[in-house]
Amino acid sequence: MEEQHSQSDNNFLKNNSRWIAIIILFVLLSTALSPCTTSATENNNQSHFTPDEEGDHFPCGCEWWCFHSSVTLQSGTHLDILTEFQYSTKAVNRSDINVVLLLFYCFNRDTGQVFDFTQSFVNKDNQSGPFSFKKNKLDISFGNCTIKGLYPSYSVYVENEDKSFIMNISLNATSSSHWVAQNISNGYFPWGLGWARYGFIPRLDVIGNITFNGTTSRSDGNAYYEHLWGNFSYLITLKSPSEFRAFVKNLPKIIPFMKWIWTEQSRTSSQLKLSTSNHYGYDWIWGTFTNGWSVHLGFFHTMGGEVSLTPDGQTFWDLANLSVKYTRLLYIPETDTYYPLDMDITARGGDKTLHLSLTTTTEPYLGVLVIYPASRLCCGAGGIQTAGIVEGYYTDSNQNISLQGNCTIGPFRQYPTTRFVSLEVARIRSPQATGFSIEIVSHLLGARLYIERLRRPHHQLNISLEMSRPTSPVKPPEQPYDGIILHVGGSGPGNLTNIQDAVNLAYDGDTVLVHRGDYHENVVVDKAIRLVGENKGDVFLTGGARVAIKIIANNVEVTGFTIDAGQANSHDDAAIYVASSGNHIHDNLLIKSEWYGIIIFNSSYNVIENNSLIGNDIGIWLCQARDNTVRDNNISQSDYVGIWLWPFAIHNTISYNNFVDNKINARNNDATARNIWSHNYWDDYIGLRWRYVVDTNNDGIGIIPYRISSFNRDLKPLLTPIS
Repeated sequence: MEEQHSQSDNNFLKNNSRWIAIIILFVLLSTALSPCTTSATENNNQSHFTPDEEGDHFPCGCEWWCFHSSVTLQSGTHLDILTEFQYSTKAVNRSDINVVLLLFYCFNRDTGQVFDFTQSFVNKDNQSGPFSFKKNKLDISFGNCTIKGLYPSYSVYVENEDKSFIMNISLNATSSSHWVAQNISNGYFPWGLGWARYGFIPRLDVIGNITFNGTTSRSDGNAYYEHLWGNFSYLITLKSPSEFRAFVKNLPKIIPFMKWIWTEQSRTSSQLKLSTSNHYGYDWIWGTFTNGWSVHLGFFHTMGGEVSLTPDGQTFWDLANLSVKYTRLLYIPETDTYYPLDMDITARGGDKTLHLSLTTTTEPYLGVLVIYPASRLCCGAGGIQTAGIVEGYYTDSNQNISLQGNCTIGPFRQYPTTRFVSLEVARIRSPQATGFSIEIVSHLLGARLYIERLRRPHHQLNISLEMSRPTSPVKPPEQPYDGIILHVGGSGPGNLTNIQDAVNLAYDGDTVLVHRGDYHENVVVDKAIRLVGENKGDVFLTGGARVAIKIIANNVEVTGFTIDAGQANSHDDAAIYVASSGNHIHDNLLIKSEWYGIIIFNSSYNVIENNSLIGNDIGIWLCQARDNTVRDNNISQSDYVGIWLWPFAIHNTISYNNFVDNKINARNNDATARNIWSHNYWDDYIGLRWRYVVDTNNDGIGIIPYRISSFNRDLKPLLTPIS
């Protein structure tokens, strides 16, 4: 059936390619010939959101509803709280929605702290899940958490898992609703090569109760509300007629926005800078000022963006001549990504000019960072959010107004498999010289190429190439396990009940001995200890919806456990998650993980041996990992891949493992990644059918290599499983 469907799709494109080209050309020409709008669009007396607009728009690729509340407690504490309900899916039935998120986190503006209460649900077996929403009204729930209402009145109730933080507030809009670029495209704009529609209310009054740190307080403040939906895409594959029709159908909606941005963007800049840190990303900003004004910004680096400024909540000025300059960046080494913390923004339209400087004053919220095998171009995506202050000015032909207030900054990035690459082209224009320069930087190659071409005072060409070889990770010194033994379970005097309690009491070099029994915990090991199960057939650890054992200290040994991660519901969940170096994971049974049996992330010199990984989606995943050893393991019945090395997994050794009954035994995507594969048993090895041909010297090793990828092969595949 799949082959018939694929052939039908190909015939559709082949037979209709001429009409497809004519349709696209017609849409582009008709839009290009339409009259251009004014440079600063202004909207007054806008109609409000309708019930149909406030309810859900399923089926679509992604949709979210978000309230960002800035409140003051009776104690005087200032909190910024974000509540966002979001789903994403490729399904057409509500029961088949793939991923649901409740983004729920809080900034304390007084201390700079951030508290993360985010929850997620991944539907892998057509489960109904904790999420529900309705047409023609805002009535959404995720477990006990809800948002309800219709313009202008709303209510929000959210609680974290242990109910130590509860927010129960009412919100009333004091401004009109507004669509992004309302007079241009009525909220529609391109997202990658897909589309989305974006509406928001820039200001609402907030009043209610908040339980925080054991105290319930009356609180008040203001909030921002947004609702967005669409079929986001960075690649259009046109695999089916329906997908193509959806693409063509939405072209007339999004092209006016693109034309407006292109028409309004200034062409006088003397510098062009592109990088993988922002090429696939966007910046989002909400700000409120002490004079009652508010501002919203959405900026896509591949296209530009727009600013909506409102002085009274009824009049909106949409400006598209926009420039953004980052003045302070946060570097995330795990993903080789830069996020802006502080920035300067200038927006112009007609006689209007807005200039703002935004400064982060809190810890960044990093809870949306997700790393997962996605495609050859992308190995994950994620965003941060920060709270801070904003100051600047607004001018037009009649007034010059100083602006001060609070802001929230929310950049989002995709993580390319090329790692960080940047291209900067600058025009040189000074009394001493004229010309141009080009700078190319690649973290993957460890290279910086600089070219300078001068025309005055005389022709000159300067080329500089700097190479810096990436430094190899240092193997941590071995830790002697000569400390005390802490007992968990069993009947001995002083034995502890929980594994995490023992880990918390332990010091480097101690041993935590777990006696037979069932344990339901999420253990974080942050010390160089031995974590030993009495017998892996009798010590059962269930991690629920999160990582069962996460190792963040070097020189940890984990052995003797049966770990069930069957309820794991996030791209980052696993039975064992290793984020450090020099660890020894051996003689464990890891079963049924909805995602990973073992993750080796951003770490080196780990030894994974003598484990059985059965019935996991992905048995072992090595990501940004080098110089690790995976040997003598049984990896079987993986629903997707037995072992996956990618991205930036190099110099690892995979040997003497059994790969049996996996959907795909192994993958190694990176063209530049050289790993050592040797003496593994592969149940799909072609030599098993021609044993007497490939085993010419009767040593049990095939002379035909087992192909894993274009650049990785097991040169000595075994013909018999290892016992």
